Amino acid sequence: MAKNNDVYTIIPFQNDNDLMNAGSPKSALTVGQVGIFDYDTGLSIDAAGAGSVRKFFIAMAVDTTGGSVVNDYVESAGTHIQKGLVSSYNVRCYTPGQSQIIDVQNFTASCDTQYALKVELNNDQKYMNYGYNQLTKTFVVKTSCCEGCEGCPSGDCAELVSLLIAEVNADEDALIVASAVANIGSIQFVAGAPTVAGDFTVQVGTDLAVTVTVAGADTAVQIAAKAAAAITANSKYTATSDGVATVSIVLTDGAAVTVAQAIVFTAGTTAVTSGAIVNVISTAIADVAVFAVANPGACPSLRLTSVTEAIKQYCDVNTMYYHVRNTTLTVSFAQSNTSSLGFDCNGTIAVFQDNVMSEGMGYDMANIEYKAGGFTGKPSVYRTGTMLGVAFQGFSSLVDKAGVYNKIDITYDLESNSGWLDYKNNLNTSIVIPCGNDAAAADFAAVIDALLTDFDPKADDLVTCDCNLNLTSGAASGAVDGLG
Repeated sequence: MAKNNDVYTIIPFQNDNDLMNAGSPKSALTVGQVGIFDYDTGLSIDAAGAGSVRKFFIAMAVDTTGGSVVNDYVESAGTHIQKGLVSSYNVRCYTPGQSQIIDVQNFTASCDTQYALKVELNNDQKYMNYGYNQLTKTFVVKTSCCEGCEGCPSGDCAELVSLLIAEVNADEDALIVASAVANIGSIQFVAGAPTVAGDFTVQVGTDLAVTVTVAGADTAVQIAAKAAAAITANSKYTATSDGVATVSIVLTDGAAVTVAQAIVFTAGTTAVTSGAIVNVISTAIADVAVFAVANPGACPSLRLTSVTEAIKQYCDVNTMYYHVRNTTLTVSFAQSNTSSLGFDCNGTIAVFQDNVMSEGMGYDMANIEYKAGGFTGKPSVYRTGTMLGVAFQGFSSLVDKAGVYNKIDITYDLESNSGWLDYKNNLNTSIVIPCGNDAAAADFAAVIDALLTDFDPKADDLVTCDCNLNLTSGAASGAVDGLG
């Protein structure tokens, strides 16, 4: 028979309060202090004395008025934890969220042509409003008219990218941000005094080196122009001289470069030297028009970044809570009855970055805390009022909603006998420890490790939790979004 959902509770450590030393009763706890207690003796335990303990419980003292006098306790689910019936013991480190990023790349443009992208969007709010029906947006643009009667119409892919960016960013739901990127590097040349006639080479990444022939009297301007022409001869690259001494190199074939491709210069006997070198890597383009002028013939890629829903401001309890706030994008080239509307000849769609859901945010821990309160009648056995469906006022939350936490989960059964019947309750206790409270986390995990010797120790896992992770844009931030 399938087990019921666990009755659960959450114990949020308060700042840097120390774990209670061994040998004291629960009544000796100070506000915000946590203790682990032998259920049979009622006294606190430490790692050294944990070996003989069969049943234990966890408690934290609180003052529900915000003062310094203990008037209540938050305790592990059930009356106690029978360590022989613990089924799982896990650590979940804080992880910031990151947005999904999709690149549309490797395409050309034709004049007087329609181009269309179709994007399916999914997040918790979409499922709440539309169920499992598809929510799709289609973005359609048309390039400029052709000039004259051309057998092979030419187009401007920079213009196409600009049109698509404007169309996507004008969408009123604002669940997608469009931008432009390109794989860009550069190399500067310094002419010898005088330059010696001969050859030098420039190699980008693992491609074959490009040979550039130099005359004895070439200036840096002439050398840069020759190098740009030689590099552009490889169809993978578009290289442009700035008219002084620097050549900008754009990789126009392939996916966004996440690991820099080195530009290697070998002077030979020419007396030419290299100045500043910027290796080729994916680079955001602030102004597509400026990029197009500086890199004629180069085609940027279109980047679509999903927008994580903002976390809500609220008082007492958040009745508009959504767990999956990341928006997942499924991008395709829109089809007409006969073609894919402009993208039928070329163009690829690639995932540059996957969605990552945040874990350990105080915003989420506070929602768990409120739901857990229904099991203990705080503020009621009902999570919301039945008449209006709004939250009960006066809920005393101990979680810092703008904070971030590492989380320890203990899942267990509690067996008991009453009269002629046996009972088994499915329970879970989550202990959430603020990032930065390393000493208390280590002390707490050391005692639980000593109690639950059938499981791998978790104190070492907590040490590896990195609370300074910084993935990429898109993570909801309590400090930025202003939680109430």
